[in-house]
Amino acid sequence: MAKKIKTKADEYKDVFIKLHKLQRLKGCDNLILLLTRYIRGKADYMANYINLVAERTGVCPTGYITTTNRDIMKPVVKEIVTIETGIEPLDKDIDKGWEAFIDDYRNHNIKY
Repeated sequence: MAKKIKTKADEYKDVFIKLHKLQRLKGCDNLILLLTRYIRGKADYMANYINLVAERTGVCPTGYITTTNRDIMKPVVKEIVTIETGIEPLDKDIDKGWEAFIDDYRNHNIKY
């Protein structure tokens, strides 16, 4: 059987899942905590990274968020991908990644 080629949507789903696991397992319930754990080891630009994501998404860095909130997480992941790759992802790919993540979440397919 041929190995499935990972799509952009699959990559974005992985980001949603990683952030969700950080919240669920590590108690990261705001943007600062989530991104500090997510970009671990890149401390030299951590504050700028967090501020940029917060500014571009309108998400308060210290406000409570949940990783199953589509209105918060889709813009956050879009900005993470943009910062990490230098290329703004297509909304349709972010949407597909979100839907795949939320389907796995609802069907208890995320391994903790």
